[in-house]
Amino acid sequence: MPKISIELLRTEQELFKSQTEFQHLGPYMVNKYKFNDSALASELDYNMAMLRLIKDHVQEGNGFK
Repeated sequence: MPKISIELLRTEQELFKSQTEFQHLGPYMVNKYKFNDSALASELDYNMAMLRLIKDHVQEGNGFK
């Protein structure tokens, strides 16, 4: 699956929060980054979508300890 950096996820989070038309985070990220992840595409809860993104789509080795 495609991977993004934690920095990019943070940037996307800020952009998403400032959007003017309503969307859910999961489908938004799947469409924008072409993640082949049906569970994320159907995730309507913002917090669960963030957890799924961090778990499955953020690159390891970004300074996490």
